[in-house]
Amino acid sequence: MSDFIFTIEISSRDQSFTLPLKEVVDNRHEFEVDWGDKSSSSIKSFDDENVTHKYSDEGKYTISIKGNCPWFSFNHEGDRTLLTSIDSWGDVGMVNLNGGFYGCTNLTSIASDGEGLKNVTDFTLCFCKCSMSLIPVGLFDYCTKATIFKGCFQLCSITSIPRGLFNACVEVVDFSSCFSYCKMNAIPVGLFDGCVKVTDFNSCFAQCDGLTIIPSGLFNGCTEVKDFTGIFCGCTELKEVPSGLFDVTIKATNFAVSFSNCEKLDTVASTVFKNYTTDKTDFKNVFYKCDRLVVKPTPGTAINP
Repeated sequence: MSDFIFTIEISSRDQSFTLPLKEVVDNRHEFEVDWGDKSSSSIKSFDDENVTHKYSDEGKYTISIKGNCPWFSFNHEGDRTLLTSIDSWGDVGMVNLNGGFYGCTNLTSIASDGEGLKNVTDFTLCFCKCSMSLIPVGLFDYCTKATIFKGCFQLCSITSIPRGLFNACVEVVDFSSCFSYCKMNAIPVGLFDGCVKVTDFNSCFAQCDGLTIIPSGLFNGCTEVKDFTGIFCGCTELKEVPSGLFDVTIKATNFAVSFSNCEKLDTVASTVFKNYTTDKTDFKNVFYKCDRLVVKPTPGTAINP
């Protein structure tokens, strides 16, 4: 097993850092930690007294974990602001990253060697409120067991999404709020092509106020989706909704506020909702405050603009 390695920055003498471990039933934390200051500790459980370490001097320290560490999660608590980089994911038996680096506002880079994430099933809020602008290519290439990416990159400074990011993630069911409030201006073609089990895209790209383009066929592989509530809500630079965007997602029952507050939206394919009817699907305020959109599509019909 290779080491999970990350860097923290200590700003004052005698400052402590606590490893953010969470309990996993029938999967015990048991590893050696090198604190980066020529000292080390043995950890035998998530609440081991040795999970806290005091540093005698300020500066940057590279911490290494070798062994079994199934759930590592700051979850907007603890010493989250001390983390500056994830240098290697290693292979330490991670199975859960729910809340992993949520609130690590000084985290600016994450490693791309994602093989150690191969058994992680839950990435809920994993990188929410982090400061990195780039997602490493290949980050989720081994994540064939992942089922949840809810809020994974929410409120990050992400400026682009690498092509094929989720190609291996064939078990995912939830992408709700995954990229909400991010800063990218485009979505890569085929981003969700392999995600055939997804049911929830609620607010996935909500408030991405730099987004200008939605690729045609974005959801072509996602035949099980039920919820598109607010998916592009608040994308104030978005000008067009492509033809056929929702043609295959015929199980969807909620499009409420999906394009609300898209202030520059002026072109929507007349048949974008041709496979849906208002008696089975919620379209409440779908184009609310889209004042530039003169003619709005009617569910179940093809209208002439």
